[in-house]
Amino acid sequence: QAVVAAFLSGGQMDRHLRGLRRRLTVQRGQMAEALADHLPAGTRLSLPPGGMALWLALPPGLSSEWLFGAALERGIRLAPGVMFSNATRFDGFVRINCGHPMDAAQHEAIRTLGRLCE
Repeated sequence: QAVVAAFLSGGQMDRHLRGLRRRLTVQRGQMAEALADHLPAGTRLSLPPGGMALWLALPPGLSSEWLFGAALERGIRLAPGVMFSNATRFDGFVRINCGHPMDAAQHEAIRTLGRLCE
C-alpha cells in the first residue's frame, strides 16, 4: 500500500498515463491505417478522438454476426455490432480493439478480415 501511495502521490501515475495515452493513440492510428489498406470498398471507419476501439461500418449486405463467427474460427476476435443493441440495427457494424501493439500477427489478422469481407 505504501508503494502504491508513493506512486500515486509522486507524479508517476500521471507520467504513466501520458505515455499510455500516446501509445494507444499511435496504436489506434496504425490499426486504422492497416484496416483502410486491407478492407474492401464500402467499408467505413470511424476514428474517434480517444479510446482504444474503432467502429467499422461493413460493406452493404455483410453481417457482423457472420463475420464474427468466421473471424473467430481463424482466431480473430472482434465485437459484432449486434452486441451493442437489443435489436439487429447494428448488424452491419463491428468494433475492433486497438489495445495491443501492431505486430506481424495483427497485420495478418487484418489481411484475413479483408479477405473475409470480400
